[in-house]
Amino acid sequence: MNSDAFYADNAKAAVDAMKKLNKEKHGNFNPASIWLHDRFSFPAIIEISDRSALGDKYFNGLRMHGTYHNPGRSYQGAYDQGLEFLRIVAGKQTIQELENHPDYELLKQIDARRLKGKATADELKKANEILAPAIDRFKDSKGTYNMTKIPLVGTIINPYNVTSGTVSGNYGREMMNHNTYSIADGLTDDFATIKTINITNGSNPAGLKLGVKEANFGLGGNGLTAKKEGFATFTPEYNSAGKLTNLDKILTAKENNKKWLINSIGATDPNNPLERAKLFFSKDLYDPEKGRPSTVLGYLSPYEEGDKLIMGWGRPDPQKGYPTTFEAFYKFLQDPTISEETKKHTKLIVGAGKDTWSDGARDWKNIKKYITKIQSMDKGKYKGNVMYVNGLFPNRLVGCADYTLFTSVFEPCGLTPLESYSGGAPVISIKTGGAPDFIESLQSGKSTVTTETGFLTTNPYLRNPESLGLKTEDLVSKSGDEAFKIVDDARRNAASDEVAQCIKQAISLDNESYKKMVQNTFEQNISWSGNTKYNGGLSADIRYMREVFNIDEKTMTPIAGMERNEKPLVRVIGDLTDTVKDKVKTAIRAIEHSKPAEIIKETTESAKATRWGKIITAGAVGVVALGTASMVYLNAKKAKDIERHLSKSKSTFSKVG
Repeated sequence: MNSDAFYADNAKAAVDAMKKLNKEKHGNFNPASIWLHDRFSFPAIIEISDRSALGDKYFNGLRMHGTYHNPGRSYQGAYDQGLEFLRIVAGKQTIQELENHPDYELLKQIDARRLKGKATADELKKANEILAPAIDRFKDSKGTYNMTKIPLVGTIINPYNVTSGTVSGNYGREMMNHNTYSIADGLTDDFATIKTINITNGSNPAGLKLGVKEANFGLGGNGLTAKKEGFATFTPEYNSAGKLTNLDKILTAKENNKKWLINSIGATDPNNPLERAKLFFSKDLYDPEKGRPSTVLGYLSPYEEGDKLIMGWGRPDPQKGYPTTFEAFYKFLQDPTISEETKKHTKLIVGAGKDTWSDGARDWKNIKKYITKIQSMDKGKYKGNVMYVNGLFPNRLVGCADYTLFTSVFEPCGLTPLESYSGGAPVISIKTGGAPDFIESLQSGKSTVTTETGFLTTNPYLRNPESLGLKTEDLVSKSGDEAFKIVDDARRNAASDEVAQCIKQAISLDNESYKKMVQNTFEQNISWSGNTKYNGGLSADIRYMREVFNIDEKTMTPIAGMERNEKPLVRVIGDLTDTVKDKVKTAIRAIEHSKPAEIIKETTESAKATRWGKIITAGAVGVVALGTASMVYLNAKKAKDIERHLSKSKSTFSKVG
């Protein structure tokens, strides 16, 4: 069983358990709102809709929201084979329809041959044709069956009960923008044709422990933890207006911490990376006998007055774009308009997550390439200016940073920049995902800081290749891997140029402007309940309650005029024997189902009121195609017109035999 099928079964089992938990011994667990995260949990939308459509009133009126954290192509759950996809999305009703289907035995034979790798292309094509009425609505623009389309389809079929969206306003716009089509490759147009609810999320980064003297660094058992007495803890203090009152004290602590960290690294032998590994990792992590031990590349020379420290961290993943970080720093050091004194005093340290890079990873090779270039340039002048920690990097070290730098290829929201704010570090970032929602960028050429909190590039990373001067005809002749490398190299080159300029702008800030920017970062309310600045005047918490679940956050009951639709849901998966005419009727039922006048208003009995306020979250962490019936039309009249037109068409179902 593949992992998607495994998680899909878990989602269906969770749906089955909901009713069983609605008993006194389980606290009458009976939520009316369900929050589903990413493709692994999306099959629950199909299961709940099936059960409601087939007469189980318990599931009527449920509100389901699918959140896209990563709609990138490699994460969408796309399948060429209908048999494999059906295994993921089929519920009990679909399985029963399949077993009663006249071509069931043929499908079993083809599937058995498929599992052995012996099915022919014609056999697989025939299986797809047989299954088309049930699953073709989940096809993306690349012609593959796609799990990430489930909430999109659900939003169309049951528009009052299913919604979808992502975790920042800007990322929602990127998902449907052809200039950034790689964000949701194959689904860009689908996202553009439905209403998505995109809410910039918040962060409560208590885990930084910047004010806790006893706190360790990373997992403990390392050199930094042994030296933790040298780390000056600090806690921001605010007046009644929310203004920071102890900025100078914090800046003194941060300067101390920067000196402490740089000198701790500088005291190690520049030619012995194992000494630096011992600073960051316990022996069980840096042990060279391990298959992929935690290691350190590069070195930081001892602290000198005027040193500026730029810091970044995050898991070792192509999403995080670390080659751009180091290529940009290399270009910054190459810039002839920047003084040698400034370059000498600018240092960069970046760290990974719990895992380490595999030796063959493309990004790991590029990280090593640019660190080597930096160490070798100008006869080793900058050998002590750059370091990469290939293993768990303690985010608590943000208390040592002047700036943080994040160069993600894409970043739905990006909680690490918000952690930076908690540590008083202005952020340099690629302009993607949530970054432009919560980073107010100091514009190029402006030197006086007012309300800015960092620096953004002009463009996102995942730009359309044509905007970088690449021609489609020059790429189509290449293999997929070759074309990817050409496009990715062009994107990284363009992004690193812009990031290098942001670094230059940040390092050039005068002391008063820098202090003002640090103060601005501390004064950002980044919590879920307080991040109104990033959400049009409402916090993320309130927006989710009102816009997603239609709940009044004070009474925890449905908002007047937005009561739950108690009519049975319409099946999201198609019927295996549907004709074109049947598909249009399904579309009409969906349209009628969503009419406000048809909504059966819910009472506010205490039991039901409590149910509306309960939200269950689940997860591993458009126009919907209806056969040849093209799309769900905007009103019933148009749908009936198209029904009359299509009644003359042949069925999309072809009997095999």
